[in-house]
Amino acid sequence: ACFRDFLVNPGDYLYTFSDAVGPHPYPLMIRTFLEPVGIETRNQFFNLLNKEPTIVVAPLNVPCNALSLIKPYLDTETKIVLVEVPFINEKGETKYLFKDGKVNPVHGCLTKSIFNNRTFTCEYHALASECSYPAVSPELLHLIESKRIDVVQVSDLEAVETMKEFSKLEGIVPSLGDSYSLAFIKNISKSGFSGSALMCFSEDGMKEIDF
Repeated sequence: ACFRDFLVNPGDYLYTFSDAVGPHPYPLMIRTFLEPVGIETRNQFFNLLNKEPTIVVAPLNVPCNALSLIKPYLDTETKIVLVEVPFINEKGETKYLFKDGKVNPVHGCLTKSIFNNRTFTCEYHALASECSYPAVSPELLHLIESKRIDVVQVSDLEAVETMKEFSKLEGIVPSLGDSYSLAFIKNISKSGFSGSALMCFSEDGMKEIDF
């Protein structure tokens, strides 16, 4: 809504935006502001294990967190995987942003989205509120299409079950948005993955306890 209003009234309002989407310089600014998080994370990981992680896992649908974590690893041999969450409409139909999205101009940038281009609205919503922006970050899309990072899909059911399991085993309630990445790590662990994994936690899930 803010972007739509800004495009109509560019001279009347000044908006601050906290995610790496939309027109330049928003993605660059947000990535740069948060990049120290990724640098510090990489340093602490290496100091702890004396090696780089085998795989870095981050949320496609929370691009500010994803870019801040993966940026220091782009020039390394570490595998980078982005996990995307499903969007659902009132009919129960499901779509994923990267897997099912179409390339179109969205909020001042060219990227993949699930917007209805006729009405410029989105009939789909994500179960996790922090993952609700219905378009891919343009920088993440570039990295995906250049084959530097991979994308996987995780279902709502897998995320909710993992959220409950992690809370019981660790005594920490992860956010629902983070639980998709946790579910992916759990899945590859069951499939024989024996390396080291670094994952992005964006926030706790206390706000989702009642839900």
